[in-house]
Amino acid sequence: MRSGPSRAIRAPKWLREVRWNISDPFRVEWYNTITIDSDKVSHIMNRFNNFLSVTRSRNGQEINDGAGRDMLEILEACSQEQYRRAKETGTLPLF
Repeated sequence: MRSGPSRAIRAPKWLREVRWNISDPFRVEWYNTITIDSDKVSHIMNRFNNFLSVTRSRNGQEINDGAGRDMLEILEACSQEQYRRAKETGTLPLF
């Protein structure tokens, strides 16, 4: 999170359709934006969602700390592999 929940943050349009009690909007900064196939994480079960797979959730679904750590480990491994391949092939993105 880049900020705490605040009414001063403009809410996204989709939030108008939400019919349950939620916090005010907050800012998020994504550090890892790689794409991975869902089959790489589908074996991870989320204790906060009736032990369903982490791939069976809605936007904003909380996940328990163990599932979160498992997902981060997989994301990091995939990110390192993609970086290694891009470096070998000379296709590193220019930022």
